[in-house]
Amino acid sequence: MAKQARHDRGKNKASRSVFLSFEFEKDAGRRSAFMGQAKKHCEFALKDKSLPAAEHDDKWRRDVKERMKVSDVVIVLLGPDTHNAPGVKDELSLAGEVGCPVVQLMPQGQNYAW
Repeated sequence: MAKQARHDRGKNKASRSVFLSFEFEKDAGRRSAFMGQAKKHCEFALKDKSLPAAEHDDKWRRDVKERMKVSDVVIVLLGPDTHNAPGVKDELSLAGEVGCPVVQLMPQGQNYAW
């Protein structure tokens, strides 16, 4: 019965917009894994508003800010090198500018020594 209820819940999920921030070149697999798990286990459907890696020029900054303005939260997917990723640093700064809340997610069992 519980499995059926979970399956039924997935058909009528409310949606939430999220902006996923991650080290694009090294952590794309984390993004895929996170979205896959969220699809199965989350009480609401997530719509990812993040942008693919690009030059961090004025147009990119404007686009990121616009997407963050319609996002419920910025989720930073932490990997071993996230703290060195210039795109993540820029996205966190822009989240502060538009007032979008930020949460960090670290994979279970990981302990990065930054």
